[in-house]
Amino acid sequence: MSRSPVARRYAQAMVELADADGSHAALRKTFGALTSALLSVPESIALLSDPTVAKSARAKMLSEIMGQLQISGPIANLAKLMLDKGRFAVLADVHASFEEMLDARTGRVTAEVTSAVPLDAAAQDKLVSTLAKRLGKEVVIETSTDPALIGGLVIKVGNTIYDASVKNQLGRLREQLTSSHVG
Repeated sequence: MSRSPVARRYAQAMVELADADGSHAALRKTFGALTSALLSVPESIALLSDPTVAKSARAKMLSEIMGQLQISGPIANLAKLMLDKGRFAVLADVHASFEEMLDARTGRVTAEVTSAVPLDAAAQDKLVSTLAKRLGKEVVIETSTDPALIGGLVIKVGNTIYDASVKNQLGRLREQLTSSHVG
């Protein structure tokens, strides 16, 4: 996904910090916690990004949030820097870019799995195992449902889509039948 150059620069700096001291997992967890908390209350990002609110008030609010979440170290420094530079509006993009870059470095991929009905834990585990074996990488899945698929799965990994849905198979069958009709 295309992200702003600013978001990529901040994310790159965080990945390089993680590389330097091997703190990939810790930074991922801490950055995820901060981003999730702030995105769960959309007004918080808007307020932290609002130049009409005094910088000291925004800094106090950010410090209180990070204190409650026990955020410190590089992620706290990043948040303070973004606030100081007026870049807090791109926090979600920085986090997404950071995740993508970290995944690329650590050999991890995210598979977006859509099924007609919710997958139970055993089916999810089997799917993760199968994809990991096929892709040769650690796989994390994000699941969603779409009853319009009728059955089967649609799996998206990066730019590759594996469509094993009944809806897709019926569509291909319809194309074959209508294209083979002579007369």
